[in-house]
Amino acid sequence: MSSILNNSNLTEQTTESSAYSSETVASSSDSVDETSMSEKEQVTKKDEPSVQTEPISEKFFISISDVNYVLLKNLDGEIIDDGGKNYQKTLAAQEVTSDDDTKYYLLSNPKGEVGYIDPNSTERVTGEEGKLFSELNAYASIQSTDAKLFTIDFEQNGTTEELKDQTFKIAGYYNHYDEKVYYLLKNSSDQSIGIVEASSVEKTDNPAGIKHAVNDYYSVVKEDQKIWKDLDFADELGTTALINEKTFNVKEWYYHFNGKKYFALYDNGGDSRGMLKKRH
Repeated sequence: MSSILNNSNLTEQTTESSAYSSETVASSSDSVDETSMSEKEQVTKKDEPSVQTEPISEKFFISISDVNYVLLKNLDGEIIDDGGKNYQKTLAAQEVTSDDDTKYYLLSNPKGEVGYIDPNSTERVTGEEGKLFSELNAYASIQSTDAKLFTIDFEQNGTTEELKDQTFKIAGYYNHYDEKVYYLLKNSSDQSIGIVEASSVEKTDNPAGIKHAVNDYYSVVKEDQKIWKDLDFADELGTTALINEKTFNVKEWYYHFNGKKYFALYDNGGDSRGMLKKRH
């Protein structure tokens, strides 16, 4: 009996010892797995770019000057396809630096964030008006009487009331931060008239300005005025000596860039008789 009991105790001890050993191995295995996973996580995190997304500067203004600029949605390289619509636009910018010390600008407009851009694709400007971009062979006929007129420093200087219908050369334009376009206007003496919002003018490539269609009648009152075939002033049709005191149908008129008004004369049969400067 004693022998049987001893054998039984031995069996229990062996089983308990075996179970304890298994638990110890399992615990050790779990610890190894946890250590292994921790190391993997550390490696993964180390491989991922750690980007400083908080701006490190106050806002300033830039114009996008590179026609091939690239906008990023975030700094992992995802590109925003905006169709190039922000080229030459004025945007607010703040510097953002990645963990490898690469600098980006975080851009925004009045509606919110636009994206990240390489600073080399931009040009820093002094104010919200942005950069003045040159315009060639473009003219503006003033259509509004109450549009604001600004100085070159974008200080308001009256309205366009006294400039209605006049034609000026567009020397350049601003893509303002407020998302409106403004034109810098000059007269035929190359003097600055001011800056106006584009919506207040009608743009044309003709120095004669825009066509004003009418159906009026005017009489010629001077004998020595030149008559022109058109407002290119290439073909002179003579003077008013032979048509003085005659009345004509005026179907259209133009306010030329040279500061003069011209009427298109038509006779009783509806035939054109040329362009004649209006007497002031």
